[in-house]
Amino acid sequence: MKKKLVALFLLSALLLSACAAPAPAAPTAPTGTKEASMPGMDAQNGFGMPGFSFQKIGSNYCGSNALGSYLYYYDTATGTSGPLCAKPDCAHDTKDCFAYTGQGASLSYYDGKLYWVGQSNDSSTSDKALWRSNTDGSDRQQIKVISMQDVILAYQPQQYFIHRGNLFFLGQNSTVSSGEAKIQYTLGYAPLDDSADFTILYDEATADVTFLTVRFHGDSVYLCVNQAVFEESLNHMLTTSLTITKYDIPTGTATEIFAETDLADLYDEFWVTEQGTIYLPGLRGDQGYIWEIKDGEKTEVLTFDAASSTPVPVENFAYLIQMKGNTRCITVKDYSGQTLYDGPLYPQGIPGVPGNPGADSDDPTKDYGYAVIGSDGTQLFFNHTCFGGNEIQSYTVMVDVADNMKATLLWSGAD
Repeated sequence: MKKKLVALFLLSALLLSACAAPAPAAPTAPTGTKEASMPGMDAQNGFGMPGFSFQKIGSNYCGSNALGSYLYYYDTATGTSGPLCAKPDCAHDTKDCFAYTGQGASLSYYDGKLYWVGQSNDSSTSDKALWRSNTDGSDRQQIKVISMQDVILAYQPQQYFIHRGNLFFLGQNSTVSSGEAKIQYTLGYAPLDDSADFTILYDEATADVTFLTVRFHGDSVYLCVNQAVFEESLNHMLTTSLTITKYDIPTGTATEIFAETDLADLYDEFWVTEQGTIYLPGLRGDQGYIWEIKDGEKTEVLTFDAASSTPVPVENFAYLIQMKGNTRCITVKDYSGQTLYDGPLYPQGIPGVPGNPGADSDDPTKDYGYAVIGSDGTQLFFNHTCFGGNEIQSYTVMVDVADNMKATLLWSGAD
């Protein structure tokens, strides 16, 4: 029965991608309108956290557990899930399984195919490789070798993204320069072919604490460089300088969109909507903010009162998650300022998950770690991992903002 469900999942994904555009035999950069949104060809800005593989495929979802090595699927039409493998009689516990990708695989759904980064098929080297398969994990092909010497050791890629015919990476590497320890931050890309060279867009080494965020829109990639210091009196970081730069890939030009220095606020990961609107989140004192960046200036759009952390902007709304007592709570607002929800993260619990991952527990078998996977602009996705039993148990959860934060368990497994 599971094999039939995987086949149905594959058929649904193929039909949805076929409605958008016929899939070419080999991946090519699209030639559509420069700033148009192109589902299936654009990187999914709402996902891509290091350590998590997660993508939306039509109306369905695919991904791994926290640092998991096997892919799972969730079919929204039937409410079923399982390992993403249609291989007959597979036990899903070896590298021969179609669902196997390896840990931290940076999954991408592009042009009707799944892509991820794993070990190369040459066992005599330690090189990595970009792999491609059908959406049921079959027909695996190595697309590009990623050199251990020239790329992995040189730049230490932490995240990979595929957007409009190119593989992008964001790297973070420890270096020593003139006796001073520094971190080298790099943004690079290469076409989806077997070429070995990467074009480097940004490559800077600094001793300052730095956070990088990338977003994709049209034919461009936006890079936010956020440098910060720890303020002991506030017990959190404060941004000292922030720049947002737009790199136009076809022309190779870079344009500074926004820059500020000598700041006294905490900034976090920015967002670019499908329409090209840029939102920047921040925290000033106990007030959370969402600003719109336009013409080099920032304009206040939303505020969140009594905030202890920065709110998070996504496609259609922004949200703030923080603990109130021993309960994890969330406030959600759309960009007009309307409050969509304000209360416990899981007001109805999570069917299929023991205890309440939205609250602290003295029971180690029901005390969960918490991580945000991302958002598709309608739903929020979280991972909860329990370390208290005989094995580490991981749960991937979807929350429907429009349905009173109704939670659905997508898949679970032992890591």
